[in-house]
Amino acid sequence: MTSKIEQSSRKLILIDGNGLAYRSFYAVPPQKTASGLPTQAVLGFTNLLLSVLQKEKPTHVAVAFDQYAPTERLQKFQPYNVQREEMPEELALQLPVIEDLVRECGLAACRVPGHEADDCIGTLARRAQEDGFEVLIVSGDLDLLQLVGPSVRVQTTRRGIGDLVVYDEAGVRKKYNLEPSQLADLRALAGDSSQNISGVPGIGEVTARKLLSQYRSLDDLFSSLDQLPAKWRNPLLENREDAQEFRVRATIVTDLPIELDWERCRFEGLSVASLTEFLSRLDAFNEFKPLLDALGGEASEDLSPASEPRILSASEAREALSALLEDKTPLALAWLRSDGVERGLGLAWGSPVESFYVGLGSRPEELPAEEAWKLLVPILENAERPKFLHRMRDVATLRQNHPAGVLDLAVASALLDLGERDHSLEAVARRHDRSTASEDELWGVGVRALEDISTSQIAEWTLRRARTLLELGPLLQERLCHEGLEGIYSSVELPFSCQVGGLDGAGLALDKTAIETVRKVVDDELEVLRKEIHAEADRPFDLDCDKELGEFLFDSLGLLVPTRPKNGGAIGAEILVSLVGQHPIALTVRNYRELAEFRQIFVEGFLAGGQCVEEVGGCLFNPAMTVEERLQWLGPVACGGPVATWHRMLAVIENLQCVPLRRRLADLVEKTLVPSVPGGALLALEFDQLELRVLARLAGDEKLAQAVNDGDLEAALTARLFGIESSGVWPTMRRVAMQAVLYGMGPRWLARCLDLTEEQAAERLNEVRSEFCQRFPAAEDWFEARFQEARDMTALTTLAGRTRRLPEVRSRNHDIREMAERTARSAALEGSVTDLLKSAVVALEGLVRPGVVVPHINRILLEVPEARSEQIAREAQERLLQVGQGFDLVIRWQVGRNGHEVLSARLQPAAC
Repeated sequence: MTSKIEQSSRKLILIDGNGLAYRSFYAVPPQKTASGLPTQAVLGFTNLLLSVLQKEKPTHVAVAFDQYAPTERLQKFQPYNVQREEMPEELALQLPVIEDLVRECGLAACRVPGHEADDCIGTLARRAQEDGFEVLIVSGDLDLLQLVGPSVRVQTTRRGIGDLVVYDEAGVRKKYNLEPSQLADLRALAGDSSQNISGVPGIGEVTARKLLSQYRSLDDLFSSLDQLPAKWRNPLLENREDAQEFRVRATIVTDLPIELDWERCRFEGLSVASLTEFLSRLDAFNEFKPLLDALGGEASEDLSPASEPRILSASEAREALSALLEDKTPLALAWLRSDGVERGLGLAWGSPVESFYVGLGSRPEELPAEEAWKLLVPILENAERPKFLHRMRDVATLRQNHPAGVLDLAVASALLDLGERDHSLEAVARRHDRSTASEDELWGVGVRALEDISTSQIAEWTLRRARTLLELGPLLQERLCHEGLEGIYSSVELPFSCQVGGLDGAGLALDKTAIETVRKVVDDELEVLRKEIHAEADRPFDLDCDKELGEFLFDSLGLLVPTRPKNGGAIGAEILVSLVGQHPIALTVRNYRELAEFRQIFVEGFLAGGQCVEEVGGCLFNPAMTVEERLQWLGPVACGGPVATWHRMLAVIENLQCVPLRRRLADLVEKTLVPSVPGGALLALEFDQLELRVLARLAGDEKLAQAVNDGDLEAALTARLFGIESSGVWPTMRRVAMQAVLYGMGPRWLARCLDLTEEQAAERLNEVRSEFCQRFPAAEDWFEARFQEARDMTALTTLAGRTRRLPEVRSRNHDIREMAERTARSAALEGSVTDLLKSAVVALEGLVRPGVVVPHINRILLEVPEARSEQIAREAQERLLQVGQGFDLVIRWQVGRNGHEVLSARLQPAAC
C-alpha cells in the first residue's frame, strides 16, 4: 500500500544526500546488520527523511548526490577539499544503500559527473523558483544558505540530526548581517578550511562582514581599495587573484545540464510495503515502526514478503528449463559465483514476473553447472527471444558460444555511459532509478563463507538481481537503439568483452629462471641502498620498521614534516617525498622503500608465488591502455586478479625514482613471459604510429599524414622530448611521448618519467608541443574544436559512434576542471584509437586458441605454434589491415621466445 500525505501545492524539497549521510554517520551510534554491514548512516538518514516528508508534505522531492571524485592519481595532488578527512570505509559502504533507500521511497535522485550535490541542488532550486515552486533545501551545510531567496528556504542541522533550523532571507540577514547572495564573497574573504579556502590574510569573518555590508560585493570592494586603510587595502591588493578564485570555488553552480523534469520528481506518498521490506533487510524495521505508522496507517501490520523464493531441486529445474523452451517472453539470468565457479542460478521472465532458483554443484539437490548451461543453450540460441544478463564474460559456456539476442548490461552500460567507471549491476540500477541486491548485502563486510549463508538467502538475493535485469534490460536496449549503438554492441563490444574475459583462464607461462633473476637484481639493489643509508646513520637499523626509520629521519637528522607519525606510525610515500629536498639521503630512503614494496608485493607475492602461471595471458591488458581515459573508453575490461596485479607491478616499476633501474626491471619482468606449451612462440603485431595516423584521418591533416608516411615522426617527437637520438628510442618512450604531446599529460608526470625537475619538464614539453602545433595546424585546430564542443556540452564522438559528455569542464574544483579540459582535447582521439584496437582484437578471434590474444600498448601479443608463426603472422596482418582500411596503417610483427623480445624490440615492417 502507498501512504498518501496531505500535500501543499507545488512544494519542492531538495535533499543533500551526501551531506546528510555524513551527518547521520557521526550522529547515530554504530550499528550493524547480522551480516556485518554498518547501518548507522542509513538509519539516521532515514529518520530525518521520513520526518521531513511527514512534516513538510511536499508535492515534489529530489535527492542530490556527489559525483565529483577525481582519479586516484589526481587525489594525491589536488588542493581542493584537502582539509577534509578521508571518508571512513564504514560510511562509504552505506552510501549505495542510502541511494537504494531513496529509490525505494519513490524519490528522484540526481547527480552530475564532476560536481558536488550542492551544484545539483543549486541548479534545481533556481529552476524551481523560476517555475513557481516553494523550495525547501535540507542539508547540514551552511554553504547552501547562498541559495536562499523569496521562495527558497534552507533547513540545516545544528547538533546531530534532530536539532534543525530553517533559514529564510530574514534568517540569513540576522545571522550574518548580509544578503544570501553575499555569502560566497564572505567565504572568499574570510576563508573556509573545509574547502581549503584560506581567504585573504588579515581579513577575518568579522572584518569581511563589515566590508561586505558597506561595499556589497567583492567586485565593488576591489574597485574601492583606495578608500580602505592600509591594513586592509594591502592584503586585498596582494591577494586579489586568489580571492577571485576562492569566490569561484565558494559559489554554487546553478546552470548545470541536468536532465530532470518535475514530473519525475513528483511525490505521491511512500510505498510502505516496499519501505518496510527494505528496512527489514537492515534489521531496522522496529526502529521506524512509529514513523511508518504515522505515514501509512497500515505499517503496523505484519508485512512479510509477497512470496518466498521458488527454490527447485535438480529434477524440478530440468523440467522447468525444458518448459521454458516454449516461452517467448524476455528472460533474465542471474548467477552467484564463489571462488570463480557458478554456485547458483536464478531466472525471471514473463508479466507478471515468474522466477525460480536452482543451486549449482555436485550435491544431490543441485544441478551440475555444465548441465544447466547445456539445457539453456537452445533458449540462448533463440535470436527472437530477448535475454538479459550481467557480465556474460564470467561464464565460459556463454563466453565461447556468443548466444544470440543477449544484452549484457555491463557491456551496454559501459558503451552508453562512458564517463562512468562503475558498471556493476547495483551501479547500473542506481543510474536508472532502480535498486537491487548488492554484493555487500549477501556476503557482509567480513566476507562470509558461502556455507554460512542459507539457501533461501542466496535464492532471494539471486532472484532480486534477476528481476532487476528483467526490468533494466529493455531500458538499456532502447537506449542502444536510440543512440545508434546496436551495431557496435553486437559486432565489437560484446565479442571483445568475451574475448578479454577468456584471458584470465588461459594464457602464457612464467619463466622461473627469469623470476629468480628479477629477485636477485632487486635484492642486490636493496643491499646497496641499505648500506648507503646505514653509512649515513653510522649504525645499522631496520629500514622496514617505521619506528626505527622515524628515529633516524626525525631525531638523528632533524628533518621536518607538518605532522610526524606518532608511536611508530606508518611513514608513507607522501612523507618521504616531502623530505627529499631537505637531505640527500631522503631520496635514497625513498628509493629503498619503493623497491622493498615492489619486492614484497610483486616479486614474492606474484611472480615467485607461481599462482599465475596459467593466467598471466590477460595480465598485459590493462597496461595496454595506461592513459586513464582510454580505460574508460574500453569499458568493463579485466580488472581483477592477475590482470590488476600485473598492471600495478609495471606501474610501480615506471614510478621508481632510479631511471636506469626502472628500465632494467621492466626488461627483466617482460622476460618472465614465455609460451605456455612446448613448441610455442610469441607473436607481436604492432600498429605503426597509430595515434598519429588516426589523428591525421580525423583532422584531415594532409601534412601530418605525409610526415607519418615519409618517416618515423613518432620516434622524432619522442627523441626531441627525451633529448636523445632517434636511434635510442624504445617502445615505452613512444607511449610517454604520445601521452605528453597528444593526450595532454602534465609536466609533473613527465618530470617523473624523464627524471627532470618539473620546471625542466614543462619547458621541454612546451617546446615540443609548440613545434608540433606549428607544423600541423589542422591537427591543433581539430583538438581545439573538440575542446570547444566539450565546453558547449556537445557530445564528443569516436569513429565508431560512441559518445561522451564532460560536464566536469564546468566544475568548481580546479583540478577536476583541469583534468576534464585535458580529456576534452584528446577524448575523441583516444576513443577512436580504442575503437580500432577493440576491432583488431575481435578480428583475430579464431586465429589462435582462446585466451592468448593480448593487447599491449599499440601491439597485440599472441601465442602461436613456432612452426606456423610466419603464416599466422601474415594472416593476422591481413585481418588487421582490413580493420584499419582508410587509415594507411602499417602493421609490423615480430616472433620471439619471451615477452621482452616482442614487446620492447622495435618491430620491423613486413609486407603482406
